[in-house]
Amino acid sequence: MTNEEIEALISNPPLNPTSYHLIIATEEVEKISKGGIVMMTENEAKREKLGSAQGYIIAIGPHAWEELSNGEPWAEIGDKVVFDRYAGTVPQVDGLDDGRFRILKDEDVIAVWPKK
Repeated sequence: MTNEEIEALISNPPLNPTSYHLIIATEEVEKISKGGIVMMTENEAKREKLGSAQGYIIAIGPHAWEELSNGEPWAEIGDKVVFDRYAGTVPQVDGLDDGRFRILKDEDVIAVWPKK
């Protein structure tokens, strides 16, 4: 996912999270290599996308991290994060049901990639 794509999603998230939830944009699963070799079928790609375990925070609910630790967030909008493979909910909303987005609880974030 390019920086431009992430910025566009951050400026106009497809959903607004409530309470302690986060909206995560997961990365695309590569189905065909740069050399043109088919790496997985459409069904395998969909299953893999639904199980993706990393992505970018594009929106944060107003009460995220308040009840955890000292209330200080350990991630912010734009951060690349890791979460349990099948954590959260894949929204079933027009155009969003392909596994590209996840709604997670704040406590489901298990690691944050270092900033470059």
